[in-house]
Amino acid sequence: MLGRHDSIHTWVHLAAIRGIILTHQARPATLPRTLPKIRDFLQPPALQSMVWAAMETMEMSAEITSKDTAMTKVINQVEPDRFLLHLKPVIKLTDDQLFELCQINQELWIERTAEGDLVIMAPEGWETGIRGANLVTLLTQWAWQDGTGVTTGSSAGYFLPNGAMRAPDVTWVLRSRLAPLSPEQKQKFLPLCPDFVVEIRSPSDRLSTVQAKMQEYLDNGARLGWLIDAAPRVVYVYRPNQPVERLDNPTTISGEPVLPGFVLDLQKIWEPGF
Repeated sequence: MLGRHDSIHTWVHLAAIRGIILTHQARPATLPRTLPKIRDFLQPPALQSMVWAAMETMEMSAEITSKDTAMTKVINQVEPDRFLLHLKPVIKLTDDQLFELCQINQELWIERTAEGDLVIMAPEGWETGIRGANLVTLLTQWAWQDGTGVTTGSSAGYFLPNGAMRAPDVTWVLRSRLAPLSPEQKQKFLPLCPDFVVEIRSPSDRLSTVQAKMQEYLDNGARLGWLIDAAPRVVYVYRPNQPVERLDNPTTISGEPVLPGFVLDLQKIWEPGF
């Protein structure tokens, strides 16, 4: 998840004049700043004649038309706190364009699916954020001592081999995999799947959605994944070529063999300490 935004429960304003303009009306003062930046960013000549033909605000969806294509639905509210924006076949963002799009819209949290759709999400709640920060801190302390890998939080994006761009809540990547990357690549979203991935389910997240993301990480090269569902105190453990393991109310969880010696005290996740 990337960027910052206050509310996704208000309806989305969309327009297309030489590109796609997308924002959420959480803070009206941000609209004059946000809209021109996306408008000016995407300027394919083929899109100059595109206009938004309908806004179905009750269903939180919109439709788009052009003189060359039929009416195509481009945005759907797939969950209470997120929207799915369809770009193909009208627009295909390069990896560099997607990175720049995220940079100029830091009030939005943006991911990309393997199909090329943009997922626009609300930021995580404060309690979920605390849990993520605690886990990043504990994993980083271990990583400094271990020395073989690097830890990141939810602000770091990854281009997966299947074309998706994801920003997991917590990740760990071997230094040996980072070494071949150029300094320029390290300044953007990394073109690889992390070795270890954690997603912490927010109260508004559908379990099936997060489970699908965890399977996507495995399919793209992750060697270990944890899906932490804090409310029922359940952890789902994902390993390649093995059934998903469900742990009910565990007190600790080991990262072996991917994270040798790392044992997470889950009490610091179940009860974040505030």
